[in-house]
Amino acid sequence: GVEPEDHYSYGRQNWFVHAAREHRACRENVALFDESSFAKFEIAGPAWAVKLRGEIPFLGRDALRRQGESLPKKVLCCFSVADPSVVLLGRETIYRDDMRVGWLTSGGFGHTVGMNIGYGYVRAVDGVTDAMLDRGRYELEVAAARMPCTLHRQPLCDPTSQRVRS
Repeated sequence: GVEPEDHYSYGRQNWFVHAAREHRACRENVALFDESSFAKFEIAGPAWAVKLRGEIPFLGRDALRRQGESLPKKVLCCFSVADPSVVLLGRETIYRDDMRVGWLTSGGFGHTVGMNIGYGYVRAVDGVTDAMLDRGRYELEVAAARMPCTLHRQPLCDPTSQRVRS
């Protein structure tokens, strides 16, 4: 490795070639990123860490069982904007049928998919259902203007994880 050095100028830093090589490898292959420093991730649902099939007692079992019987109050969704001049940065308000339902937690241009994308939680007091997500007209408020957008329920790149498994 090369120890990164910042030289204050308009020229390229000594780490540029290495960052470009890493970017190219990620773009052309498969990469995993730890983005925990950029946003809060919530592991939703009781099944991610415990199994409720058996009757083994543990602290919080009843609360997890009740949680599993109710609808989630928010669901992480991907949004895309067709207009290439729109820049998504995160914190844009999500509208569904003219009602505020959440905001983007992150956004940017997806070079692999060739469009602006953002991730954010769609929220509903009574719980979020698949039918609610699939119906409705979605917009994002970008720089005080509402832009039509598309909600994606599946990942935009490699939705069946074939590249990861190969």
